[in-house]
Amino acid sequence: MTKREIIEHVNDESLELCTRTYFLEMLMDSDGNLYLYGTKITKLPENLSVGGNLDLYGTKITKLPENLSVGGYLDLSGTKITELPENLSVGGNLDLMGTKITKLPENLSVGGWLDIRGTKITKLPENIKIKREIFR
Repeated sequence: MTKREIIEHVNDESLELCTRTYFLEMLMDSDGNLYLYGTKITKLPENLSVGGNLDLYGTKITKLPENLSVGGYLDLSGTKITELPENLSVGGNLDLMGTKITKLPENLSVGGWLDIRGTKITKLPENIKIKREIFR
C-alpha cells in the first residue's frame, strides 16, 4: 500500500490508534509536506509543526490546533474551517478561498500570498503580515 492509499483512508478513528503527531509525521513526504486533501480527518493534534506544505483541501476539518506552524503553504479551501488560531504562522501561501472564515487573527503572518476570495472577511487586522499580494 502506498502512502497516498494510506492517506486516503485516514480518519479520526485511525488517528486515535496511535499518537496523532507521530502518525502524521509518518505520512509526511521527504520534504516535510503533509497532503491530507480529501480525507475524512476532522482534527489535527495540538502543537503540530509541518516543515513543508499542509494541504487540507476538501477535508472535514472544522478547527485548526493552537500553535500550528506550517513552513510552506497551507491550503484550507473547501473546508468547514470558521476561524484561525491566534498564533498561526505560515511560511508560504495561505489559501482560504471559499471557507466560512469571517475574520483573521491580529498577528497572522504569511510568507506568501493570501487568498480570501469567497469568504466573509471584510476587514484586515492592523498587525497582519503578508509578504505578497492578497486576493479578494
